[in-house]
Amino acid sequence: SDTLHAYDILHYRLEIQVFTSTQSIEAHETVILVSESDTLSRVTLHLDGLTVDSVFADGLPVAFARQDTNLLISLGGVAPSGDTLTLDLFYHGVPTHGGGVFGGGLTITPNVIYADNEPYGAKRWLACWDWPTEKATWEIIATVPAGFQVVANGVLVDSTLGSDWWTFHWREDYPIATYLMVFAARDFAVIRDTFSYAGYTMPVIHYVRHADSANAVSEFANTVDMLAFFSDTFGLYPFIEEKYAHVQVPIGGAMENQTNTFYGFPIRGGRGHDWVIAHELGHQWWGDWVTLGDWRDIWLNEGFATYCEALYIGHRDGGSAYHDYMLNNIMQYYLNTEPYPPYPIYDPVFMWGSTVYEKGASVLHMLRHVVGDSVFFEILREYGRRFAYGNAVTTDFIAVCEEVSGQELDWFFDEWVFAPGHPEYEYIWGFSPGPADSYTVHLEIQQVQGHNFGIPTYKMPIDIRIQTVAGETTVVVWDSLDLQSFTFRVPDQPVGLLFDPDDWILKEATGTAVTELPELDKPVQILLSPVNLNPEVVLLHLREQRAVGLRIYDVRGRQVWRVFSGVLPAGLHRFPFPLLPSGVYFLALEADNGVGEQRRRVLVVR
Repeated sequence: SDTLHAYDILHYRLEIQVFTSTQSIEAHETVILVSESDTLSRVTLHLDGLTVDSVFADGLPVAFARQDTNLLISLGGVAPSGDTLTLDLFYHGVPTHGGGVFGGGLTITPNVIYADNEPYGAKRWLACWDWPTEKATWEIIATVPAGFQVVANGVLVDSTLGSDWWTFHWREDYPIATYLMVFAARDFAVIRDTFSYAGYTMPVIHYVRHADSANAVSEFANTVDMLAFFSDTFGLYPFIEEKYAHVQVPIGGAMENQTNTFYGFPIRGGRGHDWVIAHELGHQWWGDWVTLGDWRDIWLNEGFATYCEALYIGHRDGGSAYHDYMLNNIMQYYLNTEPYPPYPIYDPVFMWGSTVYEKGASVLHMLRHVVGDSVFFEILREYGRRFAYGNAVTTDFIAVCEEVSGQELDWFFDEWVFAPGHPEYEYIWGFSPGPADSYTVHLEIQQVQGHNFGIPTYKMPIDIRIQTVAGETTVVVWDSLDLQSFTFRVPDQPVGLLFDPDDWILKEATGTAVTELPELDKPVQILLSPVNLNPEVVLLHLREQRAVGLRIYDVRGRQVWRVFSGVLPAGLHRFPFPLLPSGVYFLALEADNGVGEQRRRVLVVR
């Protein structure tokens, strides 16, 4: 974690030569920092592996020591608070590699060189304070074998092409976190485009393998449209005075390095990867412009970028496409891959799973419905403005949500971000004639998800769309109990009920229409499907826990099936109806209510 360090890094400058034959580097790094303590006499940086040859502080040689992945630099005196200090470090060696999909560090092969840092890989090739809150400007002067073109953050300042070695100088003047500081080098084909917006003109560049250059033209064709859409939605592209680029390197997936996404997906052309392109571009706002303050808050990066996928698909293909994408590509994906036991979005067990990405995106989708469209998008714009080029944590985002909306929203974030799981709804509904030719709709909602591992009972507004012979109407119920009943009146006879029809809630839901309505004064009920010929299911409705028996008898009184016998908790219980020969039967309920109770329903099986 980010232990206290009494300085602020202002700028990194790295001169690095990469030797592909030995997979090694030689580096001279300059770190400019300002003291934040009157007793600063030692600076600790992070560096994993590599051999440090010498260190200088303001031009004078100083002592240093290695401790695990820490480089301890003695200043030879005290740097008072507010003093600026320049460290020069000289080191060399073969960079260590973390392996896996993320955070490998610097990979050197005969054909391609690239860095991939998230979350802790930067220190494997760059001496730094490797934590996302230590943002600084940075520049890299990379010397690579002739024929390799270097791409890095920011803008290209200069290049020198010799017979054996090529050198490229890139500079990033916007603050950047260490996990986003990268460079890549290979024999690139270069495809150029332009983004013009609000008086700015910015290059959009795609660096790809020559073999993929034709497909890349259509693969990345919508990038400029995405830049315009996200600028309209969140605010101007944060690095408008520099560039946006895609850089094809063989990483697992894609990575949102500031001002250039490193892209490892196969480039086949067409719009099939628009979701990936939108996700990584969305990170330029959510991750790079506003950077998470702690890795426990990773959903502020990945949940937001995943939500950008749905936003862009909706922009590209229409509002129904937004809802389809949220349901089928995001919410259903999470429900199908939810880990067991489930864990919260905040401080997740695994940083790159569906809990962070898809459930995180679903939180924003649900928040949008809770506060309304205009308020929701103003929340995002204000969140960006307030923490621009800095860092934020989850409580910062919640504070902005509450301030902009004027609502107290702890209830929402407590259940969706700080607790695990999702609601599982079972509901039954029916209707009865009401006064003045109206109809009363009865709805009972039960949350059956259980509460192991801290899974809560959810409080949520639920849209209920009642379809009638004359049309449809939507009401909103606030469900907040394990078992809750609602009634509302409609002017025409209902023919159907849709539960959260636009899929605003991350949920599982099962509903049943019944002919016998649940009434509050009946402790035990047998409820049947609207057509009681060969019903697929028998429903037993209990207002409280009790011992019950359900049996089926033929017309001679012989028991032909025992559906259930035992103690059941309060709520709605479903039992499959057995396969029986045609005939008339009796479904008998026996309930222990202190004096004994029996009730029979006639069933006709055809």
